Amino acid sequence: KLYIHIGYPKTGSTAIQSHVATNRDWLMQHGVYVPETGFGSGAGHQHILPTLNGLPPPRVFNDLTAELLQAETSGYDTALVPWEGLASANCNQIS
Repeated sequence: KLYIHIGYPKTGSTAIQSHVATNRDWLMQHGVYVPETGFGSGAGHQHILPTLNGLPPPRVFNDLTAELLQAETSGYDTALVPWEGLASANCNQIS
């Protein structure tokens, strides 16, 4: 299972992402994998969304996929990606 927290501006999503970043180790100890690929500092914003516009390079999606597959082979069956700003992407950018 992959849960994506879609952060929408001014709705408290940064607080959720900060909580995930602060408690990443705890979440992982309790079976919820939080990938390092694209993981930001500070509030924990994932820097994956910019790949929809070509920045950073699309390899970030490949790296994220590889990391999630590695997590699955390590026994994780649940992952959480807090993805700030996904709500502002249109369906053509996401597909």
